[in-house]
Amino acid sequence: MAVIFKKQDSVIRALISGEIDHHTTREICKEIDKRIAVLRPSAVILDFKEVSFMDSSGLALVAGRKRLCDEAGADIWIENLTGYPKKIMLLSGADRLIKIKEEEK
Repeated sequence: MAVIFKKQDSVIRALISGEIDHHTTREICKEIDKRIAVLRPSAVILDFKEVSFMDSSGLALVAGRKRLCDEAGADIWIENLTGYPKKIMLLSGADRLIKIKEEEK
């Protein structure tokens, strides 16, 4: 598991790679939360392009970052969600909570 951050203007992109499960979620959340607190972005993009596996812990990750961004007045959305992680997000109804943008071709 790794998170690589890219900042452009006042937008933070968090490129998450590897697995999102109960073993890794806490560390991912800490890293993203720290960047939001320090950089105070206008928007946060959670990029799932390199996520190979996700369980329900990924839903908690997304919901918590959504709440934090709402409190900070920042927009948030998910990009490049595919495969099983996408299926979990859609079946749970997370797309009603947070915007999910399809991969641009």
